[in-house]
Amino acid sequence: MCCWISGYIVHEGYPNHVFHGYISADGEESWDVHLRKDGISLVNGHLYTINFDAHTIYGRERDINVVLEKVGPPLTNYSNAPYFHLNSQMKTFEYTFEMTCPTDPLAGICIEMGECSVDDTDIPNEVIIDNISIEENIP
Repeated sequence: MCCWISGYIVHEGYPNHVFHGYISADGEESWDVHLRKDGISLVNGHLYTINFDAHTIYGRERDINVVLEKVGPPLTNYSNAPYFHLNSQMKTFEYTFEMTCPTDPLAGICIEMGECSVDDTDIPNEVIIDNISIEENIP
């Protein structure tokens, strides 16, 4: 995937197309710090699987939220994925959902890294995310 847009508090580098975000402040909402891509087609009644690899740096832990959503009002969360718990070990995360809303050819994926952290301090944290994919499950 290309053309990712990140929240204003993340300083990122893209060596080898890996997202390396330095989060200097969490913000007040989970979406205050985010990485997103719009223009994803989701078809009603189809199953989709979200996959990504992620971890944190320096032994810190962080919860992140991955949302496939309608872009613009009314905001609609299509995926309803649980929060994913990151620690210092790289882990592959996977979540499958059915698109139960009307087909949306312009949906977006938003990886929220703001105030969904396990600790409530604003101590800087670093998040590494790689191999993000959204695949349609074709029987």
